[in-house]
Amino acid sequence: MSIAPYHVALLPCRCRSRSRRARGEALRGADGAGVEVLYDDRDERAGREVQDADLVGLPLRVAIGKKGLAEGKVEWKARVPGSQVEMVAIADLLAKVKAAIVEGGGKI
Repeated sequence: MSIAPYHVALLPCRCRSRSRRARGEALRGADGAGVEVLYDDRDERAGREVQDADLVGLPLRVAIGKKGLAEGKVEWKARVPGSQVEMVAIADLLAKVKAAIVEGGGKI
């Protein structure tokens, strides 16, 4: 976490959707809270965005998908052995990211 170029890869999958793009822009504001966010606003397939985030080695991945957004949730994945993808409420996301950064040895 301490040597990663960014803490979080924020992926508004298929950002042609205005609602996902708007939510992504809002979540990108976490930069002001000390969280370093790489916002992937390319118009790529979701799988490609995820693959690229993993290739760069970013410790946390947050994907904004159509179904999750309808439920007020985003997809969360930490890059640690054995971690699983989980759905996290948008309201709880910043606190979860900050806790993961501190736990991983990073600084906020």
